[in-house]
Amino acid sequence: MTHTASIRDEVEAVGWQWRANATHVVLVVLAAFGLPLALCCLAGKFIVLPWPARGTSLLAYGALVFAFFLHRQHYRWRAVILLVSLYVLAIMQLAMNGLVGHGRIAALVLPLLGLILLGSKEGWIAAALTTLLLVVSTFLAGNGTLIRWQLIHENSLDPGYWFFQDLMLLGALVPLMLLFTRFLALQTQSMVIERQSRQELEDESAARRRLEAELVRVGDEERRRLGAELHDGLGQDLLVIINQAQFGLLKVEHPPAVSARLQNIVETAKQALEQTRRMAHNAYPGLLDELGFAKAVRAMLQKVAQASGVSMVIHLADVDGLLPPESELHLFRIMQEALNNVLKHACASEVRVMLTREAASIRLVIEDNGRGFDPDQIKSAPPGRRGLGLHQIVVRAHTGGGRITLQSRPGQGTHLMVEMPAQGA
Repeated sequence: MTHTASIRDEVEAVGWQWRANATHVVLVVLAAFGLPLALCCLAGKFIVLPWPARGTSLLAYGALVFAFFLHRQHYRWRAVILLVSLYVLAIMQLAMNGLVGHGRIAALVLPLLGLILLGSKEGWIAAALTTLLLVVSTFLAGNGTLIRWQLIHENSLDPGYWFFQDLMLLGALVPLMLLFTRFLALQTQSMVIERQSRQELEDESAARRRLEAELVRVGDEERRRLGAELHDGLGQDLLVIINQAQFGLLKVEHPPAVSARLQNIVETAKQALEQTRRMAHNAYPGLLDELGFAKAVRAMLQKVAQASGVSMVIHLADVDGLLPPESELHLFRIMQEALNNVLKHACASEVRVMLTREAASIRLVIEDNGRGFDPDQIKSAPPGRRGLGLHQIVVRAHTGGGRITLQSRPGQGTHLMVEMPAQGA
């Protein structure tokens, strides 16, 4: 099945559901309003009809009630029973009141009702049935064939006059049927186009998320490789330089200038080593492998608190081993980026970090009492002016299969919650 065919089937299913609901509503209305009429008809109060007409009316009303209780059947059966019952009532009206009663009006309305409840094909079948009903009733009533059944005798005019009246009525019905048919077709076409556009946008969004996730994964792998090379390669070389220079200072007497130069080499190499280690840690947090997730998070938070002077309330549950390694990295990076945003933009004096274990997920909450911001304003900003940090947080949360909730208002701080699915959830 093609993509367009699938969307069209979905739209048709929505149309069927709407028609089923509309059929049920019509049955409810007719059953409710028809009950007092049926009782009056049965008792002969206010509505005095011959017994054949009473029996026909009660039979039609019983069919409507029966269709109302057919909840488990396909709605088309209910709609067909509804239309047949109303056609029976229209025929009865034509038989009793001749050509001046309500039966002609009902016969004109029923094709429109069939078109709405059952579809274009069934609506036009009902229109053909109405045409046949008007022609036959005009011929019989105009020639006096039904005179003994009629309560109103207004058929003494020439049948040609009544045929002309039928043409006028059908002339009004056919344009209405064409308009309704065209309207339903355009509505269906519009829904198909709308859903196609929505599906294309969803496909594009899904493709963009997959691309962003792949870029994040490739970036993490590259940073992991770079961090390892910095730590194991350049870091080790710098450490050798430091050791060799210090050894040279200890073993041999040097002129003051040489000793000063060797000491300068030691200090410079130490600074380079410290910078290399910092770059390696920024490229990939080796603490995750060395300490485990929870301890690495605590060490990182304590370091941030010491460096920034911001009061930090920390509550960390023991969640080691509950997340896949890639999700641990995503959550660690989300914490780093969120805290970086707090320190750079929030002007907060206190930050609360809570890492808890839920039923099937790990929940991270970061709150601050800073100046806050308007998230809608950030979303509506031009791409060049949007913060990359918040975008990276969202991408990492979605890449890890999690969800993110961000609440903030100017002057009222910021609340960030990220939930990542636990392993096996």
